Amino acid sequence: MFDLVGKWPLYSEGLEHRRRRLAAAWKAVSRRAIDAEMIRMADEIARSIAERNSANVDVYSDLALPYARHLAGEILGIHPEDREAAFLIGEEVLAFISKVDGTEIAAASAAEAIRRFGSLRMGSELSTQSRRPSPSLDNDELIAVQLQILTGTYRPVAVGLATAILAIGCDKRLQAIASNPDFVPSIVDECLRFSTPFHIAARRAASDFVVDGLHVSQNDFVKLQLLTANHDASIYANPSTFDPWRWPHSSQHLAFGFGAHACIGSSIATRAIARAIEVFSNLIPSFETILCEYRPTFGMTTFERALISLD
Repeated sequence: MFDLVGKWPLYSEGLEHRRRRLAAAWKAVSRRAIDAEMIRMADEIARSIAERNSANVDVYSDLALPYARHLAGEILGIHPEDREAAFLIGEEVLAFISKVDGTEIAAASAAEAIRRFGSLRMGSELSTQSRRPSPSLDNDELIAVQLQILTGTYRPVAVGLATAILAIGCDKRLQAIASNPDFVPSIVDECLRFSTPFHIAARRAASDFVVDGLHVSQNDFVKLQLLTANHDASIYANPSTFDPWRWPHSSQHLAFGFGAHACIGSSIATRAIARAIEVFSNLIPSFETILCEYRPTFGMTTFERALISLD
């Protein structure tokens, strides 16, 4: 299990990282098609919520998570009947990475989940490639790439989107401007900075150096605190305040990491969140009083700041 996760582009280095990252590139995904599909899905979710005629809507489980899961399913071309199974597998893999259940238990569960993953029906070029020999990646590497895309899409997009919708619901100024396409990118940047769904980046030191009196040797394994960086008061004024008006004047956030290991799907994720904000913001007036009573409760794990509940 450790070997497979070690083949994720996220944890790869050098030529292996470059080879796996190129295989994960979004060649098979038409961004225009994804945009159209995500707008369609957001509209469908919005209609479903409206038909319920209820103010009791959880912005994470009712809006953001179904939307984000659909995005991941579309990117990987997962057959609709297999998508629920795929996301259950994703949760087991994330539990292993986060070590929330104890390493041995989580590893055994994740290993069994990965065996099931190989039987799922997928239709994208990237997914079907794993069913045949590849001159660049072997079967385990391709499955590793698929799993990174799966888990790296639906949970971060769901957390970021839920944070944005919640913030809009609690701020009259945001409600007045949230559907403005020119301002939506600022809301997206701020929800990603504020939530930083994956808050730790793993790297190896390229050379010896000293940080605050601590000596780090070349090739030491280092964890970078992206969440802390995104809430650095010396960089962002009032970092614990959701303030999209700070963009585009603030420094670039680090929710997607940086450098050679920066998230390869960042552009698709930001576009997907933006499309959803444009649609879901129109729902907010009917839920306004309910949403303003909600506050995010964050469950902290090793690699995520996951939005577990809104209460």
